[in-house]
Amino acid sequence: MPFSARRCAAALLLFFPLACQRGETERDGPTETVAPTETAAVLARRLSPLLRGVWVRAEYLETLQRTRSPQAAAGQLRDIVALAINPARRAGDSLLVETNLNNHEAGQFMLYFRPGRKAASLPTSRVDYDREGGFYELAYVTSGTDTTLQYQHFNKREKPLETLSFRRVRGLTAAPGATAEAVQRVANAVLAGSYTALDSAGRRSRVRLRPDGTVQGLPGVRSFRLATDFAQTLANDRDNLLLNPGSKRPQLCTYTLRGDTLRLYAARIVEPELRQGHLRYTLVRQRP
Repeated sequence: MPFSARRCAAALLLFFPLACQRGETERDGPTETVAPTETAAVLARRLSPLLRGVWVRAEYLETLQRTRSPQAAAGQLRDIVALAINPARRAGDSLLVETNLNNHEAGQFMLYFRPGRKAASLPTSRVDYDREGGFYELAYVTSGTDTTLQYQHFNKREKPLETLSFRRVRGLTAAPGATAEAVQRVANAVLAGSYTALDSAGRRSRVRLRPDGTVQGLPGVRSFRLATDFAQTLANDRDNLLLNPGSKRPQLCTYTLRGDTLRLYAARIVEPELRQGHLRYTLVRQRP
C-alpha cells in the first residue's frame, strides 16, 4: 500500500477500529441470541454497552479509504450513513435512534428492546413502503472487544434483502447532531496529518490538519471543513472545502490530493459549476 494510502487508513482507524477490514463474524452474521423471556429492562441493561455510541457505515469508510474523495464516496451512498444511540433516552421498551441519511438530512426510528425475528437482533419501527410486509431489524455482532451493528432489511417471508454494517466512532457521544459530526470527522480524516506548506507568495510553514477540523500553522486559517453532502450537485460538482467555516469571511476552496501532495485552489460559484481558480497552497505530507 502506498505511503499516503497507509496514512489515510491510519487516520480512519483512529476513529473506527476495523474500519477497512471484514471480520469472520461480519460474514457469518450475528452469533448471539435474544432470549424470548428477557424483559425490556433486562435487555436494555445487557445490550446498552454494545449499542451505545455513534456509528458510521462501513461501506462509506472503505470507499473513503480507497478513493480519498468524499465526492466519490458519496456516490456509493444510499439510505442510512450514521446512527446515534443513547440508551439513557429509553422509555419503556422504546429508544429513539437518530440517523444521518445520505449525508444530506437527519432522520430517526424507534428501536425496541424486545426479541427480534432473527437471532441477536432487535425490531425497529421502520416500515418498508415499497414491499408489503417488509421490515427492518438492528443486529449486533461481537468479536472480542469490538462490536459491529448490522441494519438488516427483510421481506415479509423473512428473506434478507440487504444488510448495512456500521462501525463505532471513537471519542463521540450520542448527543443531538452527533451523526453529522461523525460523518464530518471521517471525511476530514482523509486530509488529516502534518504537512510542509507553500503559499502562493512563496512562504513556507509547517501545518497540522486534524480530524476535528482544527488547523495549526497556516497563517490566518484556524479551521477547515470538507464538503460531504453531494446530493445537490449544482455548483457542488467536485471535492471542495471551507477554510474558517462559520467565520465572517469563510474561504471556499477546491482541492486535489495526489500521493502525498495536497493542493488547495481558490474557488467561486458560477452556476451550474464550482469554478476552480488559482493555486493558493501546496501542502506536502511529512513522512514520520
